Amino acid sequence: MNDTGEWDDERSADEAWREMRLHMEWNEALSLCFLFTPDARAVADIRQWASDNFAYRTAPLLVVEPRQPANASAEVLSSLQQHVHNLSMVRAPVWLQLLAIDDTSQTGWDSSRAELLSRLNEAREWLVKSFARPLVVCLPPAWRHRVVALAPDLWHIRSYSVLLAPVVASAAPDHAAPGTESHVLPSVTERQLAAAKPVLEAARSRQIQQPRDPSLQRELGMALDDWGDANLDAGRASEALAAYRESLQLRRELRQSLGDSPQVLRDLSVSLNNVGAADAAAGRASEALAAYRESLQLCRQLRQSLGDSPQVLRDLSVSLN
Repeated sequence: MNDTGEWDDERSADEAWREMRLHMEWNEALSLCFLFTPDARAVADIRQWASDNFAYRTAPLLVVEPRQPANASAEVLSSLQQHVHNLSMVRAPVWLQLLAIDDTSQTGWDSSRAELLSRLNEAREWLVKSFARPLVVCLPPAWRHRVVALAPDLWHIRSYSVLLAPVVASAAPDHAAPGTESHVLPSVTERQLAAAKPVLEAARSRQIQQPRDPSLQRELGMALDDWGDANLDAGRASEALAAYRESLQLRRELRQSLGDSPQVLRDLSVSLNNVGAADAAAGRASEALAAYRESLQLCRQLRQSLGDSPQVLRDLSVSLN
């Protein structure tokens, strides 16, 4: 939604994830994201990307998807409270899938959603102070206006909201004529590359205009990481390594300017792991080992300064692996 209160054009899953990811990772407290979508297929990729991303950084994504409208509100609130109790020191995200619709077998989903949003609105202070982690709420498109009325306090503190384009199936002909090519949707890897390139170009353009802005340096580093990931998935190890190395240089510069803050060291450790993975994929075992060892040293440094929190120990375990 833009500043005038009108909704911008629909976003694809790729575009929405790249925008939403920045809010989820940069915000150290509550990061509330609303995804308005016609069905679960439209958010399936985003949900998987978020799960993969945070499984490495913190802990796996918790998915809460009520199956019965009668007790949905109580189930969601109980799950949120239990999640905080189990992982009090870890910013592991929660995904609320609230896309069920009334049918001949079950009714009451709209009233259940309304009750839940009202209760979450009342729990705003708890969400900000105690929950304090990414929370993604998936709702049907019709709710993009209702949520503003039912949960105004919640809407006011949101980090991100988007209307997602529906998934359109592509049917290819059973038999292509000789000498012709069938036109199908691009592969996941091709879509990742196509989506990552303009994001990288835009981030680079902003960083060139303000080369010493830490937030823009970090944004460019993340865009380079995404570009590297897409190239590595496509089997282009050299292109991935070039992107990861540029990102690593930015993280080293941020360390020089900002010092050894936990965020800086964690970002640097991730960059080193990325470089190690690309070197390993290219068959450069000694270079990969050097990068992994430096990353491990940073994880041990974080343990010394922060103690044995679940996130610190998880990062250390990943680096040792």
